[in-house]
Amino acid sequence: MHDCPQCQVPLHGHESFCPVCGLKQIVRPENRMTFAEQYKRASNPLWLILLALLVGALLFYAVQNSWVGQVIKRGPPPVEETLTPQAARTKIESIIMQNLAQQSVSGKFTYTADDKPVDLNYPQSVSLTIDVNLKHPEQRKSIVEPVKSLMAPANINTITLNDERSHATVTLTLAPESGANVGKTNDDGSQPDSGAQQ
Repeated sequence: MHDCPQCQVPLHGHESFCPVCGLKQIVRPENRMTFAEQYKRASNPLWLILLALLVGALLFYAVQNSWVGQVIKRGPPPVEETLTPQAARTKIESIIMQNLAQQSVSGKFTYTADDKPVDLNYPQSVSLTIDVNLKHPEQRKSIVEPVKSLMAPANINTITLNDERSHATVTLTLAPESGANVGKTNDDGSQPDSGAQQ
């Protein structure tokens, strides 16, 4: 901005003549653009957008390669499901019943502790005997095999599947901490299918 040399009216710098006295003004080259052109040039956000995108891309790359990025990729730690013995026993019964239902048969579950019958809610270690009459005896192992991993949470030392039709048993025995196995035989003299022995 400058003032008109003759009438001292303040001018913006782009006027060729003073609007009050009409004196011709000297317009500098940077002021030759119209006011609208100057506004457009001053308010063009393209360079700001490009700069923001560049900074954002650099930040994204830096975060992805830092420990923060590793935590984001890994996600929250998995929550370990802790089962009570009663809940694990219920789950074992449910899985075995589903496997028996595929053969359209049912089973009788008997829990024992110290050779005495107990119920599912017994707090100490138990043995589970399942009495069934299978239509397809060759599938008896596949009925109890899926519950091996639940024996420890259920506090079950031994699961025995008695098939009345084939007069054979499948026995899963929970391995002691030392890794020693308790050997049992089937009624036909063969070795049982034991989770600890596999």
